[in-house]
Amino acid sequence: DHSKRLYDHHQRGYDERFEAKTKVDDDGNEVVKERCTKLSASGLVYRHYGEEVIRNIYPTLTDKEVELVKKKMYNSFMEAIDAI
Repeated sequence: DHSKRLYDHHQRGYDERFEAKTKVDDDGNEVVKERCTKLSASGLVYRHYGEEVIRNIYPTLTDKEVELVKKKMYNSFMEAIDAI
């Protein structure tokens, strides 16, 4: 519950995931793939505060660049932590 700043992923019925991955196939078509990994507590915190952290570390990035960094960081690092 983000409004209470409670990030417990052990609740019955919990099924939150990071946004779907999008890729461009060889024909130039965008392909959307839903994620199978549920967010852990760290993933929940990252989803809510990751953008703010990135902006504080890299204040000159544009909104589009921040979003790209957030997705790449999740894809290459955070999702592995969520999967543990």
